[in-house]
Amino acid sequence: MARRVLRLGSMGFPVYFAAVGPEDTKDIKIMTIADLPIYEPAPKKYVYQFVPSERNVLQKGIGSVRRFFAGYQESMKNFSEKVSYKWEVSKAHTLGLIDYIQNDPNVLARAGVITVAGLGGIVAGYRGGRMKKVAYSSIAIVSAASLCYPKQAANVTYSAYDGVVSQSCKLWKFLTAPPSVSPPEPVKETAVKEEKAPAQKSNGKNVVVNLTKTDSAKIKPVEKDFGQSSEEDKDLYTTRG
Repeated sequence: MARRVLRLGSMGFPVYFAAVGPEDTKDIKIMTIADLPIYEPAPKKYVYQFVPSERNVLQKGIGSVRRFFAGYQESMKNFSEKVSYKWEVSKAHTLGLIDYIQNDPNVLARAGVITVAGLGGIVAGYRGGRMKKVAYSSIAIVSAASLCYPKQAANVTYSAYDGVVSQSCKLWKFLTAPPSVSPPEPVKETAVKEEKAPAQKSNGKNVVVNLTKTDSAKIKPVEKDFGQSSEEDKDLYTTRG
């Protein structure tokens, strides 16, 4: 009988091979797989027969648990395949609808989507107050408009973001800037006009002073001093001045 080689490495219990001798002899030798020769042929006088060992209680429990999880994994695999298939189908239909709405030259389709979204927001906030209805409908309309006009929505978003950032920077600088110190007020200086001295001409020993009209008007006349005399006797005394 030819030699049989069985690979049972995944099993959790030891495997034995039994080498049985000729029928006229009762020579039976039990060995493990590791004891079998690798490079030398097995003796021809023996016939090799696979004899599995009996499993204990622990091995039987592990086997039952493995079979349970294998069946559960198979059922979950089928369920996940069904869910993924439905997800891919719904995703393809949704992307096709979005592409149709965004690229359709007819404006009525996009207007209808935005209107339906606004009405849906009102219905969602029906039990709430007026502010809740306005908030829900506004969010729905903005979302639908962003979906129908993605490029315009992106430009508006970027512009609003830049405006918020710039205003925030200005406010931060205003709050963290040190208080401005006002410079001291300059002292008022009275304007002094320089008066020109009257022109003088020297003619030998005599000095001639040329007085203009303004100069002569500014010069005060010399008052007469009569001393102890009276004004009636002015012809008798020489006045000083």
